[in-house]
Amino acid sequence: WNDYLDINPEKGDLTDDEFTVDGCPLSPDFDLMLYIKGEYSGNEIFNAQLIVEYEDPNVVTPPTDQVDVAITSLNLPKVRIGGTGDVVVQVTNQLPGVATGTLSVVLSDTAGVVLDTFSTPFETTPFSTDKGYIFSWTAPSYKTTVTAIATLSANGTEVDPSDNTATSSVLVK
Repeated sequence: WNDYLDINPEKGDLTDDEFTVDGCPLSPDFDLMLYIKGEYSGNEIFNAQLIVEYEDPNVVTPPTDQVDVAITSLNLPKVRIGGTGDVVVQVTNQLPGVATGTLSVVLSDTAGVVLDTFSTPFETTPFSTDKGYIFSWTAPSYKTTVTAIATLSANGTEVDPSDNTATSSVLVK
C-alpha cells in the first residue's frame, strides 16, 4: 500500500521516493498528515492526537442491570438436640454496585423433613464486600444430620448463577 500512496499521477507525483506529492514522508507505520487551511504557510505542528470513534452496527450493548451475587459462606454451627443456633449467610455482589434480591434458607433433616425456612430481602454493599444475614433455628428433638441450603435470587441479569446456592450440614446429637 506504501507504493500505491507514493506515486500519484493525478497530482504530478511520478517518483517512487517515499514522499507524498505534498512532501510528507511515508513509512510502513501509520502516517498522519494534517493540512491547516489559512493565510499563513510554514506552520509546524509538534504534537497531534487522533481520536477515532467507531460505531459497530452489530454491537450488542450489555444489559445495565447485570449483577453477580454470590454466597461466600454458609455457617451452620453445632447444636444439641432441642437446642437453638444461628445460621449465618455471607452475601456479596462480585460486580461493582449494589445488588438486591431475596435470600432463602431451608433447613431439613436426614429424612428430608423441612425443619425451618427463612426468606428475607437482601441488599449487598457497593464495594464487593460480604454482608451477613443471621437466622435463628431450633434443632429437632432427635439425633439427625441437619442440612441448610441457602439460595439467592437476584433482581437483574445474573452473570454467574453457579455461586447462588450453598449447602452446609451439622450433626445434631
